Amino acid sequence: IEPLSLVVFDHQFYVLAKRDTGTFHPYRFVRMAGVQKLDEAFTYPSKGEYDPKSILAQGFGIHTYGTGPVEDVEVILSGAWATFALTHRWHPSQRATKLDDGRVSVVVQVRLCRELETWILGFGEHAVVARPEGLAATVGGRLKLAAAAYEPSLRSPSVAKARRPAADRQPKRRASR
Repeated sequence: IEPLSLVVFDHQFYVLAKRDTGTFHPYRFVRMAGVQKLDEAFTYPSKGEYDPKSILAQGFGIHTYGTGPVEDVEVILSGAWATFALTHRWHPSQRATKLDDGRVSVVVQVRLCRELETWILGFGEHAVVARPEGLAATVGGRLKLAAAAYEPSLRSPSVAKARRPAADRQPKRRASR
């Protein structure tokens, strides 16, 4: 790899590097088992060839991958998250608008990626993807899978037992001699 920039994101250090494939990838310091200096050298790219801010601005979070073009992603937040969204910035392209019903529309311009989906899922029942449709379908599908995991008929006995309140559990009794 060609290490190009040091990046701090979410209290973590990363090396943004160019892979042999020509793509850029963030390598997290704490996951590195070792570093080896090679005798080979590379020429650091010019600002026109490499701009870490523009590379990271296209993704969500630290991730530089994604599918397709940069898109407008709109998420409608409700409850306490609506208030929070008006005073918090998750992405440089973010626009937050309070709606007449008290909810807040948050629009970001990013490539679609798993981290974006996970961010949306983190709001639970307080988030609805308004656009794009494909992302709404993906997040909806993941929510259905998560909800299904809580169906009593689908839970394994060990999970069901662990979820019962302690008062409902009977202590094991020792046999009398």
